[in-house]
Amino acid sequence: MWPPRLRDDYDRPAHWTEQAVCASVDSALFFPPKGGSVRIPKRICFRCPVRVECLEFALADPETGRWGIWGGTTERQRREIQRQRRAEAVPDGPRLCGQALHPMTPENVYTGPDGTEEWCRACRRASDARRRRNKLKAVA
Repeated sequence: MWPPRLRDDYDRPAHWTEQAVCASVDSALFFPPKGGSVRIPKRICFRCPVRVECLEFALADPETGRWGIWGGTTERQRREIQRQRRAEAVPDGPRLCGQALHPMTPENVYTGPDGTEEWCRACRRASDARRRRNKLKAVA
C-alpha cells in the first residue's frame, strides 16, 4: 500500500483510502474526459472493499464529488442520489405547500376533484383569482 505506514501507525486502523483498489491504479483513469468511457473505472470500483466509504466521501464533499468516478458512480448519478436523499429527508416542521409559503395542515389542504392535486387553501384562492383575472382580460 502506498504511502507506506510508519512503524508507530500499525496500532491504528487503516484509513479507507489505504484499502482502496484505485490507489494502485493511475488516478487519471477515474477522471475521463467528457463523453469518455467510464466502464473500466466502474469495474475497478465494484471490486473495491471501500466503495461505500468512497461514495459517502464524494457525497459529503461537494467540491471533491463534482468530478470523476467515486464509489462507482458518475457525477450525474451522485447528483441523483443527493436529490433522492433530499426528497426522502423528513422536514423539521409541517410540510409546506408547492410554493413553500404555507403549512400543509389538515385544515389547510384542498384536494382537487381527481384526488391527486393538493393545494393549500391560500394558494388555491390566489390561483383561482389569477384565473378569473386572466379570463376577464381575455374577454375585454
